Amino acid sequence: MGRTARIISAGALLLCAAACTGQAKPAPSASGAALSDGQVRTIESELVQDEVADGHQPGGAPVVAYRHGEAVYLLWLTTEQDLCQGDQDEDGGLGYGCSTGWRPPTASTPGLETVWGPGMVGADALTVFLADHEDMRSISCGGVSTKLTRDGEFTTAAGQTLSLYSYLTPWIPNGTLEAAVQLDGGPAVVELPMANFSQSLQRTWLRQCDSQPATGAR
Repeated sequence: MGRTARIISAGALLLCAAACTGQAKPAPSASGAALSDGQVRTIESELVQDEVADGHQPGGAPVVAYRHGEAVYLLWLTTEQDLCQGDQDEDGGLGYGCSTGWRPPTASTPGLETVWGPGMVGADALTVFLADHEDMRSISCGGVSTKLTRDGEFTTAAGQTLSLYSYLTPWIPNGTLEAAVQLDGGPAVVELPMANFSQSLQRTWLRQCDSQPATGAR
């Protein structure tokens, strides 16, 4: 499998959707054989080696947020608590980037934020959320629930556990998503604003997610 270096800018990591606004929806590519667990670990190792060569030290094992054919997307924390994202695309190209302006939450109150996306992965859009002191149960766009996947956990330098969830859709969510979460005090609904795309761009590829505020939304 051929490999090319493809460094992702830090600005593309958090809310990277801005890079997608001018693109038409791509046609699905012909995927190669699915990566084995061993191949994914090899990719993780190569990305970490690149990270170390650039002066960053991994703060824990990467979490896989997307895996399809020969493509895989991973996120991890550095020892400095920067958030990094690395990937191998369907053509075998490797790239990674770290956001030095992001820091994990330190408060003991519940929190939920978008840490990646919506961004293009193949012919779909991937969005990754990070939950602190709460569990995500479902995600909905315009009142319609869509599959949500719990990918894994980060442990911060302070010993705090943060959970990562991914949301894969055949369209870019526009407006505000609603997440049903479980808190210590019971269920709640959290509103998650997405990047606001111009309706003149990709109008057949966007899905408007705004709906009437749910009871108990925060």
